[in-house]
Amino acid sequence: MREIKYRARASHIKYARYKAWFYGAPYRDHKGKWRMRNDTHDVGIVDKSIAQFTGLIVENEKELYEGHIFHLGDPNITYTVVWHDTGLKGKQNGAASFVGLEHWQERIEIVGNRYENPELLEAKR
Repeated sequence: MREIKYRARASHIKYARYKAWFYGAPYRDHKGKWRMRNDTHDVGIVDKSIAQFTGLIVENEKELYEGHIFHLGDPNITYTVVWHDTGLKGKQNGAASFVGLEHWQERIEIVGNRYENPELLEAKR
């Protein structure tokens, strides 16, 4: 069973300037704004940056999250971790195909994420 956890980017300039990811539980406050709470922080977050942990640890002990962009050995063919059908999968950028993450776990090399590196979402030709 995988651990359910999330990460997101801070929306407040105090934290956003560090481009730090906050890890914890996302929720909406009484004003409808997204926030993230953990043991040490309770901060406003960018709702489009909320990403769920896949439960997989890949290259160099990195946790793989929704929104990560990766390749499987060929840097010209990249994938983005997305929710598809009944779970998190890798969607090939610029195509309609998907790959299972667990099957390819040993070959996944993270090259960025859709929030900080949107240019990587374009298919390379």
